[in-house]
Amino acid sequence: MDTDNDPLRWLDPFRGLLAVDPGVFALSATVFLFNASIHVIGWYVPQYLFVLGARPEIIGLYGTVGILSNTLYLYVSSRVPDQINSRIVLTAAGAISSFGFFLWLAAPQLRFTFIGITVPAWVWIFAGLPLVQAWRSFGLKATSPVIARSSTLKCFLDDFATVETIRRVGFLVGFLVVVGLLATTVKFIPGFQILLALTASTSLMITVIQHVLGEGNSSVTGEQIVSSAHVLLPICSRPSNRRLLVGDALIRFANGMVSIFFVLIVTDILRIDATIFDHHLEPTAFFGVLLAIETFIVALSLRPGAEIARRAGPIPIAVASILITALFPLFYITIPANPAVVGLLFAFSGLRFAGLPARKALIADQITSAHSRTVDSYYLVRETVAVPSALIGGWLYGINPKLAFGLATVIGLLGVLEFLRFVAQIGWSDSEQ
Repeated sequence: MDTDNDPLRWLDPFRGLLAVDPGVFALSATVFLFNASIHVIGWYVPQYLFVLGARPEIIGLYGTVGILSNTLYLYVSSRVPDQINSRIVLTAAGAISSFGFFLWLAAPQLRFTFIGITVPAWVWIFAGLPLVQAWRSFGLKATSPVIARSSTLKCFLDDFATVETIRRVGFLVGFLVVVGLLATTVKFIPGFQILLALTASTSLMITVIQHVLGEGNSSVTGEQIVSSAHVLLPICSRPSNRRLLVGDALIRFANGMVSIFFVLIVTDILRIDATIFDHHLEPTAFFGVLLAIETFIVALSLRPGAEIARRAGPIPIAVASILITALFPLFYITIPANPAVVGLLFAFSGLRFAGLPARKALIADQITSAHSRTVDSYYLVRETVAVPSALIGGWLYGINPKLAFGLATVIGLLGVLEFLRFVAQIGWSDSEQ
């Protein structure tokens, strides 16, 4: 049977779960839910900082520290020896991450004064951030399925869309759990602390189970990132690749300026609450509903987006995707405080992810054609450029939120323009093969 022509081929990973060992299934499901919890928590940490007394500049600094630590982890984890023991990696990453989550959980109670100097509670959020991100950088490397750099665009698009769809289903479950927690607690901090406690406990459980059941000689293959000079040389040797990198970096920078403040727009600026199925939701819970709406649309659109990219080539849908990404901050800051309208905006935002498989495939194709080992390094350079974005966004947000979101829109549109110049150089049909 030709599986390539099977319209339900993308369900194979779900079908495969029925054939695995129950212990492996339990561990995989736990890891899957834990990863979803980390993603959900990340959206609410700025609100946690805000309630603990952090100013917008401090929240922006938190975002920059997050991007920086993630970039450093990306660099370090990609320079490990070719063979690393996944049992050791998972145990260490899980233990470190667990401690970070417990530190976040205890943060409101750790505020103290020493020789006349008050140490605010939000300091402990900064202290726990690099610890929490250890799992995202090292744990995921040892547990996530690897998408092979396929020889055909079709295989890459199918595999990437399938993996991302499964991940988004987990995120959707996580957002719905958060909505339930925040809807049943009087104040934000107690509800969020329950989520942190559940996540920290799950992290500990994963660490223990993996250490006990994990294979002592299991390993994962790591591909080292080449030096900066060797990274930039093959990328910049082609004008089209320079435009691709610059355009992508500008869009990433624009998103980094404002994404950390999305929750504050709903809870502090628009202050939108809503009643859904006779249940009143405060702004913090309603923000979870918005994220669930966006994630639901993402899960529905990834496969059709990959199919469009297969038939029409990756460029048209990639352009549409980055244009929505660039314009979203402008729409978000100017939209009326109406729950239905904001919900529609987040649904529209979810459509930008339909072009995510096409964008990933396009980058992999263009950069790999220049040098076979620079795809990971490409993302390292892009993330490095984005490091100061949240700090700048926080400073501007403290002056006026519309200023921060407006400038982010301008920078994003400049990225779109640079991407269109890249397209003009390679041609609209060059990447369809």
